[in-house]
Formats: sequence, C-alpha cells, structure tokens
Amino acid sequence: MLSTALLLVVAVLNLVPGIVALRPQRTEALYGIAVDGPALALAMRHRAVLLALVGVLLALAAHDDA
Repeated sequence: MLSTALLLVVAVLNLVPGIVALRPQRTEALYGIAVDGPALALAMRHRAVLLALVGVLLALAAHDDA
C-alpha cells in the first residue's frame, strides 16, 4: 500500500513538467529561466517529454503493484 502511494506521488511529480511539452510558452513560468533560442526550447521540450514518460511508467508500476 505504501509503495503504491509513493509510486503515485513520484509519478505525479514527473508528469507535471509534461506541461512544457504541450504548452512551450509556459517554460519560463514553470522553470524560471528564459528560453533564448530554438535549441534551448527544443531541449526543454525533450526534457519534458522524457520526464512525462517516466511519470507514465511510474503510474503503470503503481497500478501493477496494487
């Protein structure tokens, strides 16, 4: 029970940066850094997608653990 709850908490924490993948204009508000060029914008979106993927996998692990 505790492991499922912990997995879900960490999953949510990893899913939150996924907002940047869907709404790149929120990068500065969420991370507090200015996106100066297209390369940094792409890197931040890539980071957001990877963290969201980890969050989805953690949520699936929590579901499998239950």
